[in-house]
Amino acid sequence: MRSGATPNSERRLDNARLFRSAIDVLLVSMRQAQEDGDFKTDVIRDAVVHVAATARATEIAPERLLAIIKLAVRQESLDHLSWWWRNLLTDRIVRWTIEAYFGVPPGSL
Repeated sequence: MRSGATPNSERRLDNARLFRSAIDVLLVSMRQAQEDGDFKTDVIRDAVVHVAATARATEIAPERLLAIIKLAVRQESLDHLSWWWRNLLTDRIVRWTIEAYFGVPPGSL
């Protein structure tokens, strides 16, 4: 433990790093899909499931998770996609996030 740090603050910092790492995996999968010109939903979905599982394990509230996910997707440059495709991808990512966070079977929402 660092000097002056409490066990709780250390845990929060570790959780934040872990969550940031999961978000980075999602962004990399989205960038790769852009480069390939093919938004492979299984690759992106797997990354979203990882983010949601990490959020749940690190006690991030679902409403905070959705705000972070939406911000991350918006900040990822999807300019080459039409408005319709950007919204469709965002909607899918939000749905997958909710399903994974709450353990809802995929496609049941």
